[in-house]
Amino acid sequence: MKATSEEPTTFHFVVPKKHARMRIDLHLVTALPEFSRSRIQQLIRSGFVRL
Repeated sequence: MKATSEEPTTFHFVVPKKHARMRIDLHLVTALPEFSRSRIQQLIRSGFVRL
């Protein structure tokens, strides 16, 4: 069996000032519609989202 070590995909966002008080999971689900809110919350808890 061949192990693969893929680099994680990196996204960079600038949050508009009007969204400054929005929860990060809600902002990301809007910016990344291919991810469910549950998946985004899991990524946040796992340390894959940095501010």
